Amino acid sequence: MNDTPEAARSAGTKTRAGAPETVISVKGLTHWFPSARSTHIALDSISLDIRRGEFVCLVGPSGCGKTTLLNMISGQLKPHWGSVDVTTSQPASSAIGYMFARDSLMPWRTIRSNVAYGLELRHVPRASRLARADEMLHLVGLGGKGHMHPSQLSHGMRQRANLARTLAMDPELLLVDEPFGALDAQTKARLQGEFLRIWEGTGKTVVFVTHDLGEAALMADRIVMMREGTIRKDIAVEFPRPRNLDALRFEPEYQELVRSLWDLFAEGEE
Repeated sequence: MNDTPEAARSAGTKTRAGAPETVISVKGLTHWFPSARSTHIALDSISLDIRRGEFVCLVGPSGCGKTTLLNMISGQLKPHWGSVDVTTSQPASSAIGYMFARDSLMPWRTIRSNVAYGLELRHVPRASRLARADEMLHLVGLGGKGHMHPSQLSHGMRQRANLARTLAMDPELLLVDEPFGALDAQTKARLQGEFLRIWEGTGKTVVFVTHDLGEAALMADRIVMMREGTIRKDIAVEFPRPRNLDALRFEPEYQELVRSLWDLFAEGEE
């Protein structure tokens, strides 16, 4: 039996009949935000299917609708037109994990208590939720730091704790909004690798918002390029998994993909 992380992830992308299973189906999605002067069209009749186990990056300039789409998928926003269907085995409130750009950890709680908080809201017994918190902290490289408070950690360590808190809930679908954007280059590279290492063994579906085209090329199975509320390009990324990001950054195929993404981005600026 092949029990590598890649095999585990790939197995999660098939239905019983062997066809890819659609987890997120977006059809004709339109949403706008009214203002005193005009109406801003955030999403303009977009359609998109995401399969189970895929890692999909949404890229594009600020204001193009990436986070609005993420909020539609999570159910935080309701569309004016069109539909978003999310298929999970659990209720959406427990099946969807949302990781924000800022860690939003509660400063008065220890890191361990922060990570266990979602399980506390589910009334999981204290011993069980703290054991799960310890397990997730070890997974993200913060074993032994659970007694500390957020103010005692670096920004990168707080984002690790943020990831641990999200994973502690064992969501089927991870929605991630620009989690590494404010980090220095070295910390960002390290957390990209850790995030991918964790994900490649889970089979979870990920929708990941980023402004960084290089980051998208490193991490994604598909890159969805957005502009002015529309999807301009849906690009398959063929690099095999598991990926060694430190090595991939210097591969000609990776550099060519990033260059082509910048070319597409520049076309929209003209």
